[in-house]
Amino acid sequence: MSADGRASPGDGPWRWRMGKSSQQDMEGLPEGMLKALQHSEGRFRNLVDATACAVMETDDAGRIALWNPAAASIFGFAPEETLGVCFWDILLSEETRSQVREAYAYFVATGESHPLGRVMEQGVLRKDGHLVLVEWTFLQAPSPEGWRAILLGRDRTVEVRNIHLQGLLRTVSRINKLLVRVTDAHQLLEEVCRALVETQAFRLAWIGLVEEGTSVVQPAAQAGFELGYLELVTITWDDSPTGRGPTGTAIRTGETSVCADIERDPRMALWRKQARRFGYRSSAAIPLRRDGRVVGALNVYAREPGAFDEETLSLLQELADNVAFGMEKIASDATVQAQLAELRARERLVDALLRTLDLDARLEIALREMTTLARAEMGAISLVEGDRLVVRRQSAVPKRLLAVIGDVPLEAMPWREKVTLSWGDEPLASTFVTDGLRREGGSGWVWLPLKAEGRLLGVFFLGSLRPQRLTDEQMQTLVALSDLVAVALQHARLYRQAQERLARLTVLREVDQAISASLSLDEIIDILLHKTLPHIPVDAVGVSLIDRERKRTVLARMHLPGGGRIEDDAFALADGLLEQLMVRREPVVIYDVRTDPRVQNYRQIIRRYDLCSYVGVPLVVQDEAIGVLHLLTTRPTVFGEETLEFFKILAGQAAISVQNARLYEEAVERYGGMRALADVALELQTHGFGEALASHVLDVARRVTSADLGGFFAYDEATRSLWLISEAGMPVGKAYSKEVPRFSLGEERGLVGLVAYTRKPLYLPDVRSDPRWSRPDLPVRSVYWVPLFHGEALFGVYALGSREMDGFSREQRALADTLGSYVSTALENARLFQETRRAYEELKSTQAQLLQAQKLEAIGRLAGGMAHDVNNHLAVIRLYADMIRRRLPEDSPLHSHLDEIRNAVERSSNLARQLLLFSRREPMEKSLLSLNVIVEDMEKMIGRLLGEDIHVDLVLQEDLWLVEADANNLEQVVMNLAVNARDAMPEGGTLTLETWNEVVTASHRHPDARPGRFVCLSVRDTGVGMADAVKAYLFEPFFTTKERGKGTGLGLSVVYGIVQAHEGWIEVESEVGRGSVFTIYLPALGMGDAGEGEATAAEPPAPRGRGERILLVEDEEPLRKAAAAALEEGGYRVYACRTVREAVEAFEQEESRFDLIIADVVLPNGKGPRLVERLLQRLPGLVALLISGYTDEWADWALIKERGVSFLQKPFSAESLLFAVRDLLQASAGSA
Repeated sequence: MSADGRASPGDGPWRWRMGKSSQQDMEGLPEGMLKALQHSEGRFRNLVDATACAVMETDDAGRIALWNPAAASIFGFAPEETLGVCFWDILLSEETRSQVREAYAYFVATGESHPLGRVMEQGVLRKDGHLVLVEWTFLQAPSPEGWRAILLGRDRTVEVRNIHLQGLLRTVSRINKLLVRVTDAHQLLEEVCRALVETQAFRLAWIGLVEEGTSVVQPAAQAGFELGYLELVTITWDDSPTGRGPTGTAIRTGETSVCADIERDPRMALWRKQARRFGYRSSAAIPLRRDGRVVGALNVYAREPGAFDEETLSLLQELADNVAFGMEKIASDATVQAQLAELRARERLVDALLRTLDLDARLEIALREMTTLARAEMGAISLVEGDRLVVRRQSAVPKRLLAVIGDVPLEAMPWREKVTLSWGDEPLASTFVTDGLRREGGSGWVWLPLKAEGRLLGVFFLGSLRPQRLTDEQMQTLVALSDLVAVALQHARLYRQAQERLARLTVLREVDQAISASLSLDEIIDILLHKTLPHIPVDAVGVSLIDRERKRTVLARMHLPGGGRIEDDAFALADGLLEQLMVRREPVVIYDVRTDPRVQNYRQIIRRYDLCSYVGVPLVVQDEAIGVLHLLTTRPTVFGEETLEFFKILAGQAAISVQNARLYEEAVERYGGMRALADVALELQTHGFGEALASHVLDVARRVTSADLGGFFAYDEATRSLWLISEAGMPVGKAYSKEVPRFSLGEERGLVGLVAYTRKPLYLPDVRSDPRWSRPDLPVRSVYWVPLFHGEALFGVYALGSREMDGFSREQRALADTLGSYVSTALENARLFQETRRAYEELKSTQAQLLQAQKLEAIGRLAGGMAHDVNNHLAVIRLYADMIRRRLPEDSPLHSHLDEIRNAVERSSNLARQLLLFSRREPMEKSLLSLNVIVEDMEKMIGRLLGEDIHVDLVLQEDLWLVEADANNLEQVVMNLAVNARDAMPEGGTLTLETWNEVVTASHRHPDARPGRFVCLSVRDTGVGMADAVKAYLFEPFFTTKERGKGTGLGLSVVYGIVQAHEGWIEVESEVGRGSVFTIYLPALGMGDAGEGEATAAEPPAPRGRGERILLVEDEEPLRKAAAAALEEGGYRVYACRTVREAVEAFEQEESRFDLIIADVVLPNGKGPRLVERLLQRLPGLVALLISGYTDEWADWALIKERGVSFLQKPFSAESLLFAVRDLLQASAGSA
């Protein structure tokens, strides 16, 4: 220390200047210069000591060499604590040390201050842990050792804090201005957070509100560097680890809570990792109060520790108070607006209810206003109907939820007579109603009872999918309005009841006047239905008459919704209902016919017209039920006692008129029946019996018995057969054939034969339940057969059919018996002559048909055998052609010749298939195909068949849909129709085959038609045409218009059977002299054409064998040699045999060492399938492949399909054979 009190150069922190080399340099200086340097150093020392800035000097490693008093004052470290220590170790936090260290290294290496900058501002930690904001200036100073860095630091803490406070004041002022104009609480909170971040540069500001009923703090608004921080952390306000942070503490205690340093505060352990990730170092939470209670907290995060002093917190508290006031003001304004809205809704509701007395209109108004007032997404009004609550009006209720609450028993809603809400977490007893609400995602709902004069009228339902809560004031308003609605509904209901009573009295008067003036049963029923339906609360009304003998109802009329009408037995009732209506004579009430098993037989009508509730009232005359009045609605309805009483009065009024009309019509019908019987008897005595008279007998029988169908079977003693000579009422396509199956009367086969054999009438009340009934295709339910006989002579049987079950009464059957007796007596007079003539004609006809059938059978067998032989020869040609092809080089010109050979084989194969089709040796195998392919393939054959004088024209739609059908059967259809057309054009003409796609609708008029997509094929000729009488019998077997001996009558009946088997139908258009059109409809399955690929497309190369041993059995030597050569060329060892015996001997000689057997189906001394079965018994693992040119009964086709043996159709290519062999061997190896 010098004498003037100044430190000498070697004292204290200045020792670094007196290093060894410096001292040696100074010793060599002149004394004057040395003194000048010492004086300069002293002046520098005084300047450093006196400056208010912190001065540090560091070496290239960052170690402190100079530390002035200002640095000690600002940072709190004495000089002896800093000398030789790196400055970042004592002044910087761990997070910033690495960054500064890297920048300092750059500074040392380059001598440049970038990227630190000449001047930078940084937070520095004092020794006591407080943060000091320092503005650093970096300088370079030379030294004897090289250079040193001088750091000048200016303390800006106070200055920055003042700036910070000024910004915070501006934020408070900005928020105060927002309070005046912002009307949305969420917008206010968002603006507060945004202002704190933008004005003060806080890292994060957010406002959390207490979630009622829980301890969770829910973020309501946030701004700043958040990036999902609030989603990653859990904050509560209870006294738990998640509730002990600043936010939870401030809410729980009602006091401001500050965390000065998140890194060191133990309360922040749960959130420290996430806070460090997002750069939060300190935070403060200020409670928000409304109405004296804490509702949330204002939370602010800073990037530096210790950022919140008392003045900052005071301003933040003021800001929080202003925010709370703003929230309260907005809520108060919203309450006022809500009250005004409620008053306006009440005014609209009262005004609307006063304008109308209509119940439905009042329900609609009340529902609209109440849902709007409650801000509910859905609403419904249910009214009490009996013991149920039924929704009468609803708005936006999901369908599944409406199915749950739309119609419920009262006991399912135990809370129905009190205001009940489940809004949020309020519990509500679980029922299927509440469970249905929850399944639809309902967050809350309210049930408001509608009561008037202490009686429950209904329930008001309001529901919401949003998490909202109704205030007490809102609930009070809703309850008051629901009481008002209840009174209005009560008045509307009383008004409607008065109107309904007046309408009922009017209906009774009009019905009585109308039906009393008529004796026609049809007129009375029409008047009853026409007059009543518009004036009673139902949607469908009908009248049934009871047939007490058959114990069932027969529906006379029913008027249905939308103008629908039923005039048939389409709503007969079950036995249980008839017991209640007929015996006990009590009304039947069914709340929901859709689920009641007693009417499920008529669910199609119920579904079609959407029928729901039902009332059946008996029509009673003199304590006897003669019918039923049916009344139905399309929505669930509970019929009150007053309504049911009105229905009884109406039914009683109608019953008397219906009974009078019924008795009158029965008397007229009985008189007409007796008159007709007398006329028939007289005509038989006068003119004798014939087909015309048989038709007349049937007409009379149908008229006196009300039968729907009739058939007259004449008995032929010579053939002991019953022939249908007349029929009536049969639909087109459903008539009997001209010759029914012959009945051997001794064996009593068939119902017609049974009646003829026993000479006793037979009655089947329900043919569906009788196994003897063999005509399920006829539209009848009950049948009555009457034998016609006199003494030992049998003349025939006539049958009467009814579409109704038990369709003939005892009186009607007695009339039919009387008519049979009259006819039998008259027929006895002409029996001998007619019997002799009929026997002769029938014998002659039978002989001709038998001869024709034998000729056809012989031709068929010949054609089948020829086709088999042709297929064998074609297979030889195809095999050798394929083997030649494989041996030729790819560029050989002979390939084209081989293609022509293969095409010729294919065409010949198609001809053989046509022969097999004619001989009926092809089984029905359905596949996906195109009618275009069928028609095109048969074009040449049809041309040859028709002759040169008939031109064939094809009109084929290109994008024809596919059908699933048997190709051979369809070819037969086309062939038969073409032949039929040829015979209709003896002078020549044009035959047009046309295909097209058609979508058939319900309006398509044909008995067999049904809606859907169909592929159509029409065969049009320009021939002689047909009369209507011929068209009626067109598809009957053995019916023909050709001369005797020139037609079998089977062609079109076969066509009809094939089309029916393919689920299609045929329509015929024809006029005499203008030709005929046969149109076939087949159901479509897909798009595009099938089977139209090129016939000459090259097959892929066949796989080669690996020396497998094959036993080949084929009786045709050329084919056997060709197949063996192809197999051997393909890499197999072949043992060829001609007969079954040779095959068995080879099998035994080779000790069963075969991998595969290939056998023809038909062999000289046996059959291939039997041979395969025999060898499989010896060698179960043997694989078999059967080959044949046709697949009829001689080929054991049924056995082949039953055993699942692989089959290859002749002719086949070498590749097809080799592929089939390889596939079988690979499948066998895979299953081994």
